[in-house]
Amino acid sequence: MDKEIHRELIGCLVKECLISMYNQENFVAEKDEVVRLDDNNTEEDLSIFFEVEVFSDTVAGVATTIEKFGTHSDPKTAKKWLDEGNLLNDKRYSGWLIANLEKYPNYCTYILLIDYLRLKVLEYLELYCYVVPPEQQK
Repeated sequence: MDKEIHRELIGCLVKECLISMYNQENFVAEKDEVVRLDDNNTEEDLSIFFEVEVFSDTVAGVATTIEKFGTHSDPKTAKKWLDEGNLLNDKRYSGWLIANLEKYPNYCTYILLIDYLRLKVLEYLELYCYVVPPEQQK
């Protein structure tokens, strides 16, 4: 994929998918219900809404920087954030997502879109910001 097309796709995912979805009425209702679930959750270390918000902010922040500047000031750190902050690598959260796809389809789709954006940003960082040395790239 061409660098500029890749960059525009990242911008499109942020603006058109994540931001517009975040403001949809059905999504807002589901998000509010997840917040209520978190408030009633007895597992102190499992906060779906909080973790999704942190995940979303991290991914969108790096993506927005790439969209605006075409690069990141510290691509290795950005890659580390995106790798380590991957919510779906944690079985508790990926399990919650799978178990609740039918109950909260918009909220779960939002999480999946964030993860897709994360993957596109990682790919961009590796291809165009030299997180992986050029001689090791495919």
